[in-house]
Amino acid sequence: MCIRDRTTVVHQQVVQTTQASVHQWHESLFGCFSDIGSCCYGFLCPTCAFATARSNMDGSNCLFNCLCVGAAAYNVIRNTYNLEGSCVTDICYTCCCYSCSSCQLLREVKHRGRVDEGSHEGSGGDWHKTLFSCCDDYLFCMYAWLCCSCANATVHQEYDSRSNWCYNCLCFSPCATVNIIREGPYNLGGDCCGDVCSTWLCMPCAITRARAEIRSPGRGGIHAVKTTTTHSTTTHTTHVQQPPAQYHQNPQPTYQHNAAAGQA
Repeated sequence: MCIRDRTTVVHQQVVQTTQASVHQWHESLFGCFSDIGSCCYGFLCPTCAFATARSNMDGSNCLFNCLCVGAAAYNVIRNTYNLEGSCVTDICYTCCCYSCSSCQLLREVKHRGRVDEGSHEGSGGDWHKTLFSCCDDYLFCMYAWLCCSCANATVHQEYDSRSNWCYNCLCFSPCATVNIIREGPYNLGGDCCGDVCSTWLCMPCAITRARAEIRSPGRGGIHAVKTTTTHSTTTHTTHVQQPPAQYHQNPQPTYQHNAAAGQA
């Protein structure tokens, strides 16, 4: 006799997103004269050059980048391409040599090409929360009302773990953070004008909604740790020895023989 016992075992495997190795810059900071056109553009209008560099990299709106992102595009592009450096070097290069850093970005993007993080057409759907549903997370909403820059830095770092909290607090506006989250892999509906209007209308509400979007099911940060669950079924076969055949026969009751003897 065989008894089969099926046991389902649940295995949780933590798979961390493989981060690409840090790359070196293809263009140096002072290699401006290797591309005369980019050099002239960067020295005549470096802010426009920063905006153009980011637009060429991910297809974002150039006017929005010029007005709301500015030199922070250096940090955005470096983190996207995973280039060597830190937020300290980003600040030093853009502050000490504003024009040269913009020219460097133009040449680097020209060399590496475009990174399609999203089609910017809203194919990812709408926001999970409305702008004025910030009371669903009232603690963070209070945090955003008390210190909007700090809350903005927290949301930006939660979205992009490669970013630095202090740099986000000093150099990224809430409008830029909302735009980066909307136009990133989420590819949410809307446009840059809506990003500007929502942050000017209620800045803490826009930041709280962005954080709720990151924590929505199926979202998460762009470098989040993913957990996969697998089910496996194991069949155990147990052999049970059968008793001898004599135990299976039903013997005649002995009272019948006693009754026959009494009649005799």
